[in-house]
Amino acid sequence: MQEITSNRVAFPKPIEVYKPINIYGTNVVTSENEEWKLHRRITAPSFSERNNRLVCQEGMRIASELFALWANHGNDSRVEIEDAVETTAQFALMVIAAAGFGARFSWDDDQKPPPGYTFTFQKALNVVMSNIVFRIAFSDRVLGLWQKGRDVRDGFRDFRHYMLDMIEARKREAPADRRADLLSNLISASDLENSTVEKNSQYSFGNEELIGNVFIFLFAGHETTAHSLAFTLALVAAHQDVQEKLYQSLRDLVPHGEQATYAEIVRWSYGLAVIYEALRLYSPVPTYPKYAAEEYTVVTYSNDGQNTPRTVTISKGARIMIDIAGLHYNPKYWTDPHEFRPERFMGDYNRDAFFSFAAGPRSCMGRRFSEIEALTFLAVLVLNYRFEGTPLHAKETREEINERILRWRMGSLTLCPEKLPLTMVRR
Repeated sequence: MQEITSNRVAFPKPIEVYKPINIYGTNVVTSENEEWKLHRRITAPSFSERNNRLVCQEGMRIASELFALWANHGNDSRVEIEDAVETTAQFALMVIAAAGFGARFSWDDDQKPPPGYTFTFQKALNVVMSNIVFRIAFSDRVLGLWQKGRDVRDGFRDFRHYMLDMIEARKREAPADRRADLLSNLISASDLENSTVEKNSQYSFGNEELIGNVFIFLFAGHETTAHSLAFTLALVAAHQDVQEKLYQSLRDLVPHGEQATYAEIVRWSYGLAVIYEALRLYSPVPTYPKYAAEEYTVVTYSNDGQNTPRTVTISKGARIMIDIAGLHYNPKYWTDPHEFRPERFMGDYNRDAFFSFAAGPRSCMGRRFSEIEALTFLAVLVLNYRFEGTPLHAKETREEINERILRWRMGSLTLCPEKLPLTMVRR
């Protein structure tokens, strides 16, 4: 598998599979070869240390506003959440809006859209993130036949216009005055690229490519982070010993009476181990496609305990699906693979057998963005609340509750908990 993911020439992505998500323009996911190199060169620097700090800062603010909202709606010493999947989805959307575009939202959208728009930016963003499959499947003419379809059509249109307005506003700013959000970083990188690129270059990077890549950051990062964070909460709720260890390991870094800082969160190794173990058990994306551009021979090994070498010839044109779940549950790489054991990520582990962020040249650029986002929410939550699954009735046992909150389904694009009711109790 390492050969397949690292050799981009022999095993490229089947780009035609990704073409439908060119909704706003070509991007780093849907391009290949020289065009991909251009997109990668411009987009990769956007995920900087400065942006990571912004992710943490905004994540703390958004989580704190959520706790204040709970307090305003009643007794915040005990809060029952009907479905934490909705909470993590909204949190992830607000973080990527703030750290991605510099747009701050409230948990309650009570604004009115500006003239010429059907929706506020927050509502348009929600429409886009909730209806990508719908948008891909139907043309504007078909969507115009009923109200839900018209909302999807108008939401995607509004998002494009909002992004164009933002891009033009940022371009008018002096480079030194630009913020640390992804959009500003992208514009700065594209300005630098366009100032040095040859005039007769086959590929360019203009506003359409800017919007295309911003959209792909949303597409690739929102639902995956939201659902992996929801699975993390479900597993931590079902394993109170891990939850207590999370709290104590964080308290070793954060003094009593204080909230965590960015420096402390990036040092929270046990928190990251818990997130990785949740990703191993419930990887949001179960498979990863490749194809063979040429006939290729790989050497693999038997699973009979003898590690006998086996030669396998992959035919030119063969379609390859990397089974992430199969890899993550393979006992050859993971002892007791069905057990929730974060400690396995505290020492040496087979990094080639952990594939939630893909691998090779086309691995996830936003990996650290996602990790910091999840770590921040988990840290702020664990420092302030204990939590467990909410029982459906008085006779439901703790084992039955834990089994229920760990049930899963396929979301619009990724794996997610079926429903995650949680009860929070103030520490």
